[in-house]
Amino acid sequence: MTRQQYKSSLATHSENGVFDFFDYTITIKKYSEEEKVKFEKSITHADKKPQEEIKEQIENRSLIKHELTHFTDLTSTNWGMEYIIRKGLVINAINKRDYEKTKQAIDVFMINASELQMHSKLIPKQDNEPLFFTKIEHALDYSPEYGTFIWIYFKDGDSITCSTPLSMLSVLEAHAFANETISQLSDVEKIDDQFTKIITRNYFIETFKATLKDKKLSEYTSLIILTRHHFPELTHIELLKLVCASCKFSLNADDFTMSQLANYFTHSIKNETLGENICHDMRRGASRHLITFKVILFLYGWLHHDESNKSKKIELLKTQPHVAILELWEALGGIITITKPDDDWDFNGCVQRALELNTQIDQITVSECSILNRSALHTKTIGELSLDEIKSPNIFLQRKEAKLEIKLPNTISISAYQNIEDAYAETWDLIKQYRIHPINKFHMTPSETYKITERMNNWNRTKIKRK
Repeated sequence: MTRQQYKSSLATHSENGVFDFFDYTITIKKYSEEEKVKFEKSITHADKKPQEEIKEQIENRSLIKHELTHFTDLTSTNWGMEYIIRKGLVINAINKRDYEKTKQAIDVFMINASELQMHSKLIPKQDNEPLFFTKIEHALDYSPEYGTFIWIYFKDGDSITCSTPLSMLSVLEAHAFANETISQLSDVEKIDDQFTKIITRNYFIETFKATLKDKKLSEYTSLIILTRHHFPELTHIELLKLVCASCKFSLNADDFTMSQLANYFTHSIKNETLGENICHDMRRGASRHLITFKVILFLYGWLHHDESNKSKKIELLKTQPHVAILELWEALGGIITITKPDDDWDFNGCVQRALELNTQIDQITVSECSILNRSALHTKTIGELSLDEIKSPNIFLQRKEAKLEIKLPNTISISAYQNIEDAYAETWDLIKQYRIHPINKFHMTPSETYKITERMNNWNRTKIKRK
């Protein structure tokens, strides 16, 4: 296996950038000495009002923030900590030459990994026609490889114009693309010249709209389109902040919250068999993408339930979307107990567990970045923050196999090159195991969860009779 193969084992892939889920490496697909100078200039001027090469500088910073969103989602959320711990447990089992524990650990790790990979495996080939729809519908489906998942159907009348599966990749890419665009629109507001500001803002808004119409980018846009469809009252930046809040809520839900939400969601899904199946998956800490999806739909219902308070709710969605989500659960009868930031016991416990694992890259990254970035992002988005407010690794510019390292303002205590060398040594056997393991998700089938549900229902009926 070559290092190029190693780098592409589990990573996001786009025309502009790559984030590697094994070693946290960020690569921007632009490479030349001239590009390096331009990127360094964009980073240096990040906190100043851009006056020259405006559009390019704004685009460069937004590309970095797109990939940094993937980095912080992996290192500063409950979902990310679970992934890191499960990855570390595989490496530990391999290092101990314990075959049985290695097999068990890789099966568990594949629950997380397959949720990232399933999108590319399930999505149908999309045509080049711009996305057009008059309504959005959705349905549950079952895959023997990945379990129960959601299809989103964009329809014109009765005709499906585009269909896309909802997965964890949908959540991560929606979050990253939202932050990328927030960064652009926020930077535009720093331009002094009003004419230049208007022209540049229009350019980025039209680019954003064109991306939403590209069916081949549905993994980035489906949740954003769904949110815009339900909340036309919001401006572009308000819409994107709501998307970020919805994604962060699902990524940060602790085990207790996941179980509470699963119990509630079960009663809101028409397909009882598949609904119970995907909710059972949530109780095991998986299928978090269902939370993001349901948050959007429930917020719409919450907004229109009491028309007398609608204006106050809209204002909350516009200014404090993360608070609006908490208000939603209160309105539904306090169905979940929210862990407060100063009592973040579940996440802090995961951080300690990750630091105990024998992987140097994880230890350095988690100890230096996780709690610090989580605090910085509590009520803010990466798109709003300056680059020196985010603790991160350096990034690469790349063309083919040639790389140039770019230093960010607030970096971890190991260079990107050294990071690759150490990760390559530490995770070599893990990568080999991953590449030969089938891309599937360990899960219970709908028939298995149906039997469990029936046993519980019979037990409850018997209990009621005894009373």
